[in-house]
Amino acid sequence: MYCITREDMKFGHYLIPARTSAEVVNTPQYHEVNIPGLHLRIAINLFNIHPKKHLGVPISEIEINNEFERCAYGSAKSKMIGIEIDTQGDQVYIDAGDKFYRDATLSQWNVEKIFGENTPDDLTKAPYSHLKEYRLESIIEYLEEEFAEWVNGNCEFTILTEEDIENGIGFDGAGPGDRILSDKGLEQFREKQLEYQKRLERTGFTYRFKGGLIWE
Repeated sequence: MYCITREDMKFGHYLIPARTSAEVVNTPQYHEVNIPGLHLRIAINLFNIHPKKHLGVPISEIEINNEFERCAYGSAKSKMIGIEIDTQGDQVYIDAGDKFYRDATLSQWNVEKIFGENTPDDLTKAPYSHLKEYRLESIIEYLEEEFAEWVNGNCEFTILTEEDIENGIGFDGAGPGDRILSDKGLEQFREKQLEYQKRLERTGFTYRFKGGLIWE
């Protein structure tokens, strides 16, 4: 599963910017997130680590004398591509789409962080619970459908021509008459997608909403 760092992480001369994507290496102890007692070990690519003296420039772009490679007999045999960090559940947003959280639930209090006091009737309540909890999966589905409606009605699209298909433009299996986001439409999509991500992230979870589109 992946996660996203909430704030800048600083280690000596190095900086990992907020909203950096990382891979969760260990299996979390709990299905709850957003708690300081949740130990996580995350792996971060060197491309996402920046020296403080060269902010905005990944370490991998300014390595000196191939310092991340272990060479033998003049050729590189091994290369360091990332690091691992021990952190806590309240330092990252965790992927709600991972199968580990398939049966996870959110309390009414957390659901209200997303929807306010008007909880949608379409959300599925958790079975066998005396508390007012909702299935995380149904919350993702509701937000995804809502986002897909917005994308369909607000984003700018380009209609593919036969020439586009011949030039390899479009998604796998696309044909003339299918549509894809224009450059402007992609910008509109990303901006709105981030809004939806941040709504969900109020609960400690994150998710890459697709907006009803095919992404390769």
